[in-house]
Amino acid sequence: MKKQTILFFFLTLLPCALFAQSDSIGIYMLNGDVISQIEPIKNNGYKANTLGAAVSMGIANSTIRVTFKEPTSKNKANRDTSFYFYYNPNIGNNARLLMTYYMFATGVSPEVDFSLVKFIKKGKTRELKTGTVNVYAGVNINTETNTNARFLVTKVSDIKYKVTLHDVDPGEYCFMYDGINGSGAYMPVFDFSIE
Repeated sequence: MKKQTILFFFLTLLPCALFAQSDSIGIYMLNGDVISQIEPIKNNGYKANTLGAAVSMGIANSTIRVTFKEPTSKNKANRDTSFYFYYNPNIGNNARLLMTYYMFATGVSPEVDFSLVKFIKKGKTRELKTGTVNVYAGVNINTETNTNARFLVTKVSDIKYKVTLHDVDPGEYCFMYDGINGSGAYMPVFDFSIE
């Protein structure tokens, strides 16, 4: 009877073990023993501060910012939270996955593909500084990280990476894809709050 019970559990759990990670893609966070996926969020607008440029007749820079809804993330983390990045180069023809998680189909690793960025809180929104414009110097598209926080990446398998945060202060953060010349804030970001 004992062998039959063990065989039953083995046969029942084997498909779960084989297929549990096959559909995982994106960023997950582990708080204690609770794991949850961080869904990407999209920006809801752009701002440019042109007052300084106007007063200085174009000499001063105008700051470009991307805004995001809500003053805080629904994803609550702490300094001990671990993040797991799942890459899946075999998305196939699933259009929804390709449009939402393309960076995990063609990426290399979190340390190459992503930056940790701290949001600037502005009333009921959060913002990322994404560049400057100057009449004489031109346009500089480059998202500022606004933080000294770092993250350490440990490769778990060919498609799974564990990410831990270091020197992080409480605030609103996101992992931002850096695939297109530092202009990642124009694409979906993966946000979370450090409490």
